[in-house]
Amino acid sequence: MAVFDIRSNLRVLLSFDDVITVNGVLNSLIVDTSDGELGYMLAIYAEQTSGNPIDGDYAISFEQSDTGAFAGEETVVPQQNLIGDNIFFDSSSVDFETKSQGVFSNLKFLRAVATTTNIGPNGVTLVGIVVQGVEHKPDVDDVVGN
Repeated sequence: MAVFDIRSNLRVLLSFDDVITVNGVLNSLIVDTSDGELGYMLAIYAEQTSGNPIDGDYAISFEQSDTGAFAGEETVVPQQNLIGDNIFFDSSSVDFETKSQGVFSNLKFLRAVATTTNIGPNGVTLVGIVVQGVEHKPDVDDVVGN
């Protein structure tokens, strides 16, 4: 029986770490999906900057691009390429509540987009990480115990 390495392509990347105090659009860091055939997961939490409850509405979506420029050529990742519920925070969300969503992209570059509305004076801090899908690969030695 072959021994498998489940850590070979695992990567964790910072996506968001931003204090949001105005309405608008915030783009995450761009992820190169060349080594991510098994997809990605975005895990994100909203932290109250001050006040209670969370101030505003924060909807997360995903864009993909072949060039990585994200200068108008990008497209929204289709719903059928998303796994789990859409990520959304509002006044009913709990401080430090973590939400996640999986995404598969058939283009080379991917980014998350936070669209914010109804923000009052307090805002929120969004912190998110992207985890590249785990791939099972045969161990180099293929010997049990190594």
